Amino acid sequence: LKGMEINEGDVVTSGKPGYAQIRFEDGGIVALHASSTLNIEKFIYKQEDKSKDAVTLELLKGRLRAITGEVGSVHKENYQIRTPMVQMGVRGTDHEAIFIPRPSPGELAIGTPGSYNKVNVGGTYIQNEAGRVDVSPAQAGFAADAKSRPGVLPQIPSIYLSDGAAGGKRRFIQVDADGSSAPIVRELPLNAQGAGIAAFSGAGGALTGVALPFATGTATKVDTGGNAALGVDWGRWAGAYAVPGVAGTTGSIHYINTANPTSASQLAALPGAGVVIGNYTYAGGTLPTNELGQTGSIISATAIANFSTQMLTGYTLTATTPGRTWDVSGNGSFAQFGGSSGIALSGFCTGCAAPAATGRASGQFTGNAAQGMITGFGAQSGTNTVSGAMLLTR
Repeated sequence: LKGMEINEGDVVTSGKPGYAQIRFEDGGIVALHASSTLNIEKFIYKQEDKSKDAVTLELLKGRLRAITGEVGSVHKENYQIRTPMVQMGVRGTDHEAIFIPRPSPGELAIGTPGSYNKVNVGGTYIQNEAGRVDVSPAQAGFAADAKSRPGVLPQIPSIYLSDGAAGGKRRFIQVDADGSSAPIVRELPLNAQGAGIAAFSGAGGALTGVALPFATGTATKVDTGGNAALGVDWGRWAGAYAVPGVAGTTGSIHYINTANPTSASQLAALPGAGVVIGNYTYAGGTLPTNELGQTGSIISATAIANFSTQMLTGYTLTATTPGRTWDVSGNGSFAQFGGSSGIALSGFCTGCAAPAATGRASGQFTGNAAQGMITGFGAQSGTNTVSGAMLLTR
């Protein structure tokens, strides 16, 4: 219950669906995802001898996200999150731990059994009797059991995107094609790592923007695919769904996610590595849809990225929906492209009553050297719309 006091020695269990947020007196926060169990093993704070302040949390099952408070920031050596097989320490950290126990006979595990720890900000380590590994931002560490040496995974595992430990939802960025402030809604994740794009078309228009939750209603997930090498997956919710504040929610919501977003420091290093200009071309994605949810096709999609100036100097798209052909383009900074408003698009719609088309596109680079780009787009001409989600690679 909201406001309920939790003490040292208490065990907190979240249901499915369910979610618990625990605020500690030292300012620390723990978000416990669905179907998870956490033991508040030790919490000592505001002692006369501050060096004795300590926090020990034991994740017995499931997933949590922890943002350290004063104890974890000032006395890092006294802050610890454990699973039955490993210990995890911090360095002033926002991190996410998952523990998947080995399934009982007849049960299915939600992922590879073991202990995971992913860093959003700061740093952590994973340690057991076989050794220790330090984990940095945008990395995830893993230990299969107490006797297997921990290591850093080559990319963020898909379980952090699917939220399998919590049965929860994903993170998206949306794009607002016509400048409307009307809320458009889709699945909302609890994890901050990874990145995603979503686009919407329906009777309410073609929109994208900051992620908000939506109810899938009777909509079904279709048109799924991905690129395993870049940690990218995409799909589309088609049918009738609930979007608070938006009328006529029958159409499609497109999404594309990456578990391996290119960091700002990686983008900044590319010119030094001799990669100044990146020419990106269409490599897959969802079928574009119109305001009725009818599907079309991508004829071509390209983007030119200047890594020295951090600018998209060209973003062009040609797509069809039934009876119409859309030609739109735009440009802007990487910051705009990855922001809540995206970059502006303009062009033409052949077959629309009003030929001029406007819209927006949002995107995120993926891969340690920006080998790919995930992007969502939405454009509008009068009451006609088009939207979709794509992967471009160079």
